[in-house]
Amino acid sequence: MIGKTLNDRYEILEKIGEDNLVEVYKARCNKLNRYVTIKMIKKNCINLPFVLEKLKLEATELAKLSNSNIENIYDVVYQEDLNYMVMEYVIGKTLKDLIVENVRLSYERAVNIAIQIAKVLECAHKSNIIHGNIRPENILITESGTVKVTNFSLIKGDKHLITINLNILLGMVPYLSPEQLAKCYADERSDIYSLGIVMYEMVTGKLPFKYENLLKPSNKNEEETVLQPIELNSSIPVYLNNIIMKSIEKHPNNRYKNASEILVDLLSIQKEFNYGMVSNSIEKDHTQVMPAINIPKPYEEDFLHKQDKDVTKPKVNDKTKNYIVYTLVCILVFIIGIVAVMSIAGIINIHKEGVKAANTVVVPNITEKSKEEAKNLIESIGLVYKEVIENSNEVAEGKVISTNPEMGTSVEKGGIIEVKVSSGVAKKKVPNLIGKYESEAKIIVPQNGFKIGKTKYIRDSRYVRYHVVDQYPKAGEELEEGGVITYTVNLQ
Repeated sequence: MIGKTLNDRYEILEKIGEDNLVEVYKARCNKLNRYVTIKMIKKNCINLPFVLEKLKLEATELAKLSNSNIENIYDVVYQEDLNYMVMEYVIGKTLKDLIVENVRLSYERAVNIAIQIAKVLECAHKSNIIHGNIRPENILITESGTVKVTNFSLIKGDKHLITINLNILLGMVPYLSPEQLAKCYADERSDIYSLGIVMYEMVTGKLPFKYENLLKPSNKNEEETVLQPIELNSSIPVYLNNIIMKSIEKHPNNRYKNASEILVDLLSIQKEFNYGMVSNSIEKDHTQVMPAINIPKPYEEDFLHKQDKDVTKPKVNDKTKNYIVYTLVCILVFIIGIVAVMSIAGIINIHKEGVKAANTVVVPNITEKSKEEAKNLIESIGLVYKEVIENSNEVAEGKVISTNPEMGTSVEKGGIIEVKVSSGVAKKKVPNLIGKYESEAKIIVPQNGFKIGKTKYIRDSRYVRYHVVDQYPKAGEELEEGGVITYTVNLQ
């Protein structure tokens, strides 16, 4: 399949994945000059009706969803022996790769990723679509940190039944809800469960349940006591711990009802850590009971009377009385002065803090927005827009790649926000191959950062044997790095 061109448009470059139903390829769209992903049904599955039905369903249903965190579909082709879907090509890593590389993710990053997944689920659930296959392998993270959710199982909400292939099930089991495994039933809460397992794995690097046999989960949510995430990673906030534990409850009724509910809680905790308010203290906001102060009991009246009897009171003259009164007045004035100074200082400090808070704003998420939208949004909240142009293999030309400081950071009004804007894929000049031997061309093309396309051969006595006599694109034209150059070689 490598090197073939489908429909005179999609040139297959390399195989990037597969499961037991489809093969996935990286390809180049020669018409629009961009990389795409080709999701093709395997030859041994073409005659299975449910496989083709799944491909058609995925194309029609995902086309209805409008969300920047869902892998876009560009085209679908149905033929007798060739059925495939053309999708957005995402440069990045799977969430599984990130977890393996980092052992576990910071809770801030985990929350950010979970929010983006929850937004996808919210969008899908509103269209009566259940993803049914949320797991780290199906979550792509781009270079800019954007999440792309892939491989929808596309369970329609009015069907509720899943046809699960045995081989697929092996990889899905740890993330499938109890009702999916026991009853082949799924609804919005099943996706919430899967998201909860993914969050658990992100912050701990582990799965909550043990599996002696992948087809028979050991005590999954039945007898096994699950270690709470905070027991494995004490740095995560209690609030996040509770969100995760609620999501992976055995009974669907005990979980969040839908993606909108969990999204509210996740956004709330993101807002808190953006402002530095997150704490691991469970009782932080509760009234604290202070220990009692031991005050000596008053002397007994009889004892005082006895002292009065035993001790002769000294006589105090008027001069002494005046001195004592004067001293007490001075002390009182001094104390009042200190209290006044402290109060004024406190008021000033509160005022300063208030002014500081009023002058502070949070950097918004403008990733993949047009530079015009980004500029308007940045300036509308009192920040200064500074544009930096940078090549990008994944973000379209004129769209925002990232910001510095990053989104969610608190900054003072008037601060400069450096906005990286994509100029598209880096382009280079095409080298001249005409008059070169084919063996030379095979070296020159990759040396210049390009790939060799399908070579055409002719027999023409006017040209030197084995010389390149034509090429596309022409020498001197600009082509994005990694682009394909084709040429014609004379065999006469």
